[in-house]
Amino acid sequence: MLDSNRWIINRAGLINFWYYDEEVFDFSDGKLLLRGSNGSGKSVTMQSFIPLLLDGNKSPERLDPFGSKARRLENYLLGEEDNGKDENTGYLFMEFKKTQTENLLTIGMGMKAVRGKPLQSWGFCITDGRRIGHDFYLYKNVGEKIPLTKKELENRIGGGGQVCDTSGDYMKMVNNMLFGFENAEEYDELIKLLVNLRSPKLSKDFKPTVIYEIMENSLQPLSEDDLRPMSEAIENMDNIKSKLDELKESKKAAEKIQAAYDRYNNHILLDKAKAFFNCGVEIEKTEKEKTELESKIASSQQAYIEAEVNLDYKKWFEFKLYFIKTGQAKKELTNNAFYQFSGGEKAMAMYVPLFSAVYARYQGARKDCPRIISLDEAFAGVDEKNIRDMFRLLGELELDFIINSQILWGDYDTVPSLSICELLRPDNADFVTVIRYHWDGKVKSLLT
Repeated sequence: MLDSNRWIINRAGLINFWYYDEEVFDFSDGKLLLRGSNGSGKSVTMQSFIPLLLDGNKSPERLDPFGSKARRLENYLLGEEDNGKDENTGYLFMEFKKTQTENLLTIGMGMKAVRGKPLQSWGFCITDGRRIGHDFYLYKNVGEKIPLTKKELENRIGGGGQVCDTSGDYMKMVNNMLFGFENAEEYDELIKLLVNLRSPKLSKDFKPTVIYEIMENSLQPLSEDDLRPMSEAIENMDNIKSKLDELKESKKAAEKIQAAYDRYNNHILLDKAKAFFNCGVEIEKTEKEKTELESKIASSQQAYIEAEVNLDYKKWFEFKLYFIKTGQAKKELTNNAFYQFSGGEKAMAMYVPLFSAVYARYQGARKDCPRIISLDEAFAGVDEKNIRDMFRLLGELELDFIINSQILWGDYDTVPSLSICELLRPDNADFVTVIRYHWDGKVKSLLT
């Protein structure tokens, strides 16, 4: 069950990054739609926040929703080689707030690029309630806005936050502050799923069999209570092995006694015959117990091997997708059936299970964690009725989002609140103009 006082994205900002000098995007109840024509900067803006600010991974293929390595952070800081800019520092940040108590937490990254040298970067968080652009600034205003160096940022944050040197430390910090996954591997699985979901080519890159694998990987690990019967069985097997070892030692001792009696019986055979007989009985008994225990050990070892296989709980489930077309019976969504779909139908067939997989993955995090997704060219090719239903599904799953589109406004009755920012960049200019709207579930208003 979700915490009603959970974290949601409240604002996201860029300072001295790409064609933004200083820009802040306000979210409405954790939701933001970026719209604009090709080249306006929708994808650049979105990927600058998610997934980059969730784990600090600066790999070029992570920055491009199409997965190419053409985009590098250095390019967004320095621009073209002939522009005369050889050094630059920029910042990205996201501000989160609690839905009820209004607690604030900001995470972000600073980057310094020098042409011809490796990119320097650092992560940070602000935990004492100060807000960037209100009572905390990421630049010095000395007639012009000069972004803070890493050292200046550390001094300005002081005890009200933290600065991280590596992406690994930053990722760990964000997980601890916001998500609370038990380990970095689980958090990384969430990020990978968000990257897959972001793709604007869902219907081309994915098919049902791939979705099954994604859904299988989204299953949550078993708890200690679930695993306790197996651990007790393993412990019992260890006890049996210890008993067998003791019996082996007893057998060795008995064999030594037997040898000694043999030598002794050469002198007093008649006197010790009874004792010898008793030893033989004991040895026979020990051998029988040994054989029985060895059989139990073999059975336990086989059971352990089978249990290790069965303990991969993800193999306990078999995912199948079904679809219904008007006037037709329900059918299984096989790869062959999927390939007969239109582009919009393929997108719908991928979005629904992927949303479910993200929802399942978030179940492994803290109950108050932000539940974020990002979609590039969201719902492209999907008809209006199904887009409306997709927004309704996002609401039912309580997923917050930042999405972009060339044509969507997001003003559906299934969307109770939405911040809409239209990005304008005429003739590939070196600036971006942002026109802001707000949808309240009934009316879309231009903000001034």
